[in-house]
Amino acid sequence: MKYSELNSLYWIKQDIKALEEELGELGVIGGNKIDNMPKSAKSNPDKIEKKNHIIRKLENKRNEFYNQLEKIENYIDAIEDHEISIIARRRFILCQKWEDIGKEINLDRTCCYRKIINYINKV
Repeated sequence: MKYSELNSLYWIKQDIKALEEELGELGVIGGNKIDNMPKSAKSNPDKIEKKNHIIRKLENKRNEFYNQLEKIENYIDAIEDHEISIIARRRFILCQKWEDIGKEINLDRTCCYRKIINYINKV
């Protein structure tokens, strides 16, 4: 598996977060700005359509996330070196920063990064 594939969960999470924020900004569909009481659906069909579109995109991104998560977990589970496995899990599944990973396992951030890159290049 390539580094970019392993790192893809981070970017998928960012997409999901952005879609969730966009959905939250839409608020109540057709709601009155003064008292937030819902209006009839006919009053704002564009907003309903946009919300449904975002919901579909969000569902697709979540499915993509879980599919990619399964691939990455299978890859990491196959790593025999325990230290590299821990580093990979923290970086690619938990999306931790190199500095944080290094602190937790008493290594420098660059050492953690090099261990993963060397492992990926060997396989």
